[in-house]
Amino acid sequence: MDHVREKPAMDNAQVVNNYFKDGFCGGIKVFSPDSADHHRRELEQAEKKLGSLHYVNKIHTILRSSYEIATHPELVNAVEAILGPDMLLHNSTYIIKEPNTESFVS
Repeated sequence: MDHVREKPAMDNAQVVNNYFKDGFCGGIKVFSPDSADHHRRELEQAEKKLGSLHYVNKIHTILRSSYEIATHPELVNAVEAILGPDMLLHNSTYIIKEPNTESFVS
């Protein structure tokens, strides 16, 4: 799936400011609803074949969709604004909170 760039929810100065003020940065628009649905379907199809992918490390090495999420230009731009251009995708992990379960994700 090709990355379709949309206007980011915040500029790089806001990303950096929020990160250093709060320790995290949210509100970065990465996917359209259709793209998000696509990636969810890809995850669900993979789980039908492979079983639960909850807390499976380095999932981007076997699932193209996970790699596309982790390397999306809007995310890469945000990380680069904070850390600079010298970065490496070392790990990606889904933390999945299924509906109607009593467990929680902190």
